[in-house]
Amino acid sequence: MRMIVLSRNKQIALVIVPLVTLIVSAILPFVPALGFGGIAYSSDVSLVAAVLGAIAVILTKGWIRVLALSVVVVSLLFNYYILPAFVNHLFDNLQY
Repeated sequence: MRMIVLSRNKQIALVIVPLVTLIVSAILPFVPALGFGGIAYSSDVSLVAAVLGAIAVILTKGWIRVLALSVVVVSLLFNYYILPAFVNHLFDNLQY
């Protein structure tokens, strides 16, 4: 079985893709045209960033792998801790 060999520039580009995806998912809840659906889209996109980051962890090596792993950890933290806290804070003063 032959390993996939990527140059350093391709490895860095492979890490930049989930990083940009994570930035987009952080912006989505604040897009007025999406309404509250932006929060759901943000959750989905952050999971996509985690999957892309996991692929980058598999295909990279060295310090770039550590960077890809940190993107995965941050995207999972965003999805499971930061985004729910934002949603809870958003509905704090909601009156029925």
